[in-house]
Amino acid sequence: FRATAAGCHVMAFDNVSTISDKVSDTLCRGVTGAAMGGRALYTDSDASFNAVKAPLIANGIGSPWTRRQDLSQRTISIELQEIDPRNRVDEQTLMARWDTLSPMLLGCLCDGLSHALREEANVQLAELPRMADWAKLVTAAEGAFGWSQGKTLAAVNRRQHDAILDGLDHSPLAQAVMRLIDTAYPEEQRYNPTDLHKKLAEDGAVSGMPDFPKTPKALTDGLLRLRESLKANGYQVLQARTRNSRLWVLRKRGQVSKAAD
Repeated sequence: FRATAAGCHVMAFDNVSTISDKVSDTLCRGVTGAAMGGRALYTDSDASFNAVKAPLIANGIGSPWTRRQDLSQRTISIELQEIDPRNRVDEQTLMARWDTLSPMLLGCLCDGLSHALREEANVQLAELPRMADWAKLVTAAEGAFGWSQGKTLAAVNRRQHDAILDGLDHSPLAQAVMRLIDTAYPEEQRYNPTDLHKKLAEDGAVSGMPDFPKTPKALTDGLLRLRESLKANGYQVLQARTRNSRLWVLRKRGQVSKAAD
């Protein structure tokens, strides 16, 4: 990945069906910028580093990009419709259409970029997403196409919210946490990590799944990754401290927290 990203202006991956946690972390670093290192040669101890920062395009069936919140927030997902067999074309026809349209598309991109560079300093957003610089740039470009300010971000936010829901649907831990909160609502719940792990493990619908955390430490790591997604869906998973222990506080958004003991 390091060599590919360092040598490309845009990375492209075809037919992606699964993304491991390690690969997800690497992709996040690669698209927002990182220095990636390794051994210069297998026969010596010299180190080699590459500054990596490149956008990525990928396709595939399914939603591997939604499983991790940090990757999902860096992703613009587009769900394509199935091509009707009557509308399929051969490669020669496709490339002929591309050759006809590509000059116009390049001109549109240049118009948008020129407008964005001129207007970016004037863009004021009430809230900035994780990809803050990108958000300002695309908002600044909207005037070149006659779009109202904020239209692009609104569309992206809708897609990202759908991605959050999809990610929660695919997470056994998220499903167990939401069921536990729903069962006790409107009561707020407080557990230390060990007791919460035992309580969630009682949910037979998910506890035997491979992705379900096996230890309280793994549970804590999983909750830290999920809590922003859960918050976006109306559930709050908070950390609190008492004089004697650390606690997880589980509640619906808008519930008033009890005072710590």
